[in-house]
Amino acid sequence: MVYDAERDKRDIATRDFHDARVAAGDGRILARGNDAELYSYAMEEYGVLRAGPGPVMTTLWGHMVYTGLIFLGLIGYIWMYASLYVRPIPTPPWGGWLLAAAILAVLLYAARNLKIEWHADKIRKERGLPTPTDSPIWVGTSDTSKEK
Repeated sequence: MVYDAERDKRDIATRDFHDARVAAGDGRILARGNDAELYSYAMEEYGVLRAGPGPVMTTLWGHMVYTGLIFLGLIGYIWMYASLYVRPIPTPPWGGWLLAAAILAVLLYAARNLKIEWHADKIRKERGLPTPTDSPIWVGTSDTSKEK
């Protein structure tokens, strides 16, 4: 990797802009875009947080596939469990529907994330911003000399 002094200058300018916007009360996330440049994304531009527990998806297509697979899993489970009621066996316990409710909750969460990412992707395309990488840099201020 080649050292780029100009990139350092652009990074410092972006951090200064980010610090000024955070000080003004804007909710912003400092992260590198897929083009390796540092950007200060507004919350609606960033989309779903790309870190933490659970699957880390960085694209709109990833969210669409994930939500679709959960939906298919829910349909398959309901089909399988409901088929137990039409067979000549004792009635299955109702507790099995709790798993269907849990899968539905995960589906709703995935659909919420898909909606947020869809909206953020549309805003990023309008503003000409790249998709953020999966490693946000949470910086509120660049002044490290303050006493706590």
